[in-house]
Amino acid sequence: MVKKMEAAVANLGYPFRTAKSFDQAYQFLANQKPLMIISENVLAGRSWIDFFKSLTGIPALFDVPTICLLTEKELIELISAQEFKADDYLIKPFRLREARARVQALLMLGKRLPLTSPLGGELEDIGLIPLLKLIERNGLSGRLQVSSETEKAEFLFLQGDVIKVMLGELKGRDALERILSLRGGNFNLEIDEGIPPSYPQEWAAMKISPSIEEPSPEPLIPLGDLSQVEYEGEVFQVQTEFIPCETPTLTTLILRGGEVVRKIKHQWEPGTIDIRDEKELVRQQHSQVVSHLQHGGLSALETSKLELRKSGDYRLLLKAVELVYSHVRQKLGSFVSKTYLLHLKELLTDKYPYLDELAIAGSRVVLNGLAARRPELIEVEGVSRWLGGFVKKCASIAPGIVIPPLAELTFPLREQLQKIGFYPP
Repeated sequence: MVKKMEAAVANLGYPFRTAKSFDQAYQFLANQKPLMIISENVLAGRSWIDFFKSLTGIPALFDVPTICLLTEKELIELISAQEFKADDYLIKPFRLREARARVQALLMLGKRLPLTSPLGGELEDIGLIPLLKLIERNGLSGRLQVSSETEKAEFLFLQGDVIKVMLGELKGRDALERILSLRGGNFNLEIDEGIPPSYPQEWAAMKISPSIEEPSPEPLIPLGDLSQVEYEGEVFQVQTEFIPCETPTLTTLILRGGEVVRKIKHQWEPGTIDIRDEKELVRQQHSQVVSHLQHGGLSALETSKLELRKSGDYRLLLKAVELVYSHVRQKLGSFVSKTYLLHLKELLTDKYPYLDELAIAGSRVVLNGLAARRPELIEVEGVSRWLGGFVKKCASIAPGIVIPPLAELTFPLREQLQKIGFYPP
C-alpha cells in the first residue's frame, strides 16, 4: 500500500520520503515540515495513535494534513476507542486513482497548496462521500456541482455544513438519494471564504444561530412521595420512600385512619441502582399505587402487578444510538449520516411516538419534551428497529464503503444490550 501511495504522490509531482518506523519518521518531522503525512496504522510494532500523540509535541505540524491507511476492522476499533484523529483515511485495498485524488483534494482543501482555480475532476476518482467529508472537516463554504450525462446537482455549504442540495426539482433527502445513485460523472468545487452571494441571509443566520431545542429541565423528584386518595368514601394516605442502603429498598405504605393496611416493597442487588434510578423508581411505584387505589381501592392492588423499569435501560439505548451514529458518521460524514438517521426515525414515529422527541446535537442524542420528562417510555424495540434500519440503509447507499452490521457496530455494549433483548432473534 505504501508503494501505491508513493506512486500516487509521484504522479502529482511531489517528492515522497519513506520511514521504516515511527521513530525514524519522528526524527525527520522534528526538523522538516512536510506538505502531508501519510501513515500505516501499525508500523514496526507501534500504533498510529502513539505516533500521532508524539507529534503534538511539534507545534509546526499542527496544520499538516494527515491520511491513515487502514483496514475496515482497524477503523472500527479506532472509532470505538474515540482515537481516530487523522484528517482522512483510505481503506485498504484502494485504487491508485483514488489515492491520487484524495491526496490532491486534501492538500487543496487544507490550504497547503494555492487554490488558483476550482477543484474538479471525475467523481469516480474521489467519490462524493469522501469529498463531502473533506469539505466538512475543513469547514469550507461554497458550492459543489455534480453532473452526469443527463443530470446536474448542486450542494451549497457553509462553514463545512451542507445547507442545501438540489437536483432538478428534487431537494433535500430525495435529491441526495438520487445523487448517491450516480455511478459516474464529474464534479466541480468552488470555495468561497465568506458567505457565497447566492446564499439567502436566512441560511447564514441558520448556520450562525442554529435552532437546536435544548432539553427541558428535568423536574426535581424527591426520594419520597406522599399522596391522599379517596375511593368509595374511604380515604387512604400513600407514602413511598426509597432507602439507599446496602440493599436498595423501595417501600410504599398505604394507611387508612392512621393504620398501615398494605405495604409494598421492592429490593435490588447492591450496586445496581444509581441516583437517577432512585428518583424514577419512586415516581413509577408511587404513581401506579395511587392509580390503582383511585380506580379500585385495595382490591385493585391485590389483583394488579406493578411494573417498574430502571432508567438505566434508556441510557444504554442512547449510548447505542451515539455509538452507531459515530461509526457511520466517520464513514459517510455528518450530512449524509444525519439525513438518514433522522429519516429512518421519522418512518417509525407513528408506532413509537417517543422517537420524535430524540434529537441529534453534534454527536450526542438530546432528549426533548416527553422523552426528557419520562425517559422510561423509550422502548428497546423502537430504538433497535430505528438503528437496524439506519445501518441497512446506509450500507445500501454507498457502494465501496463498508458499513458493518448493527451487532458489530455496537460491540462494546453487546453484552448489556443482549440482556435487554436489543438484538432481533
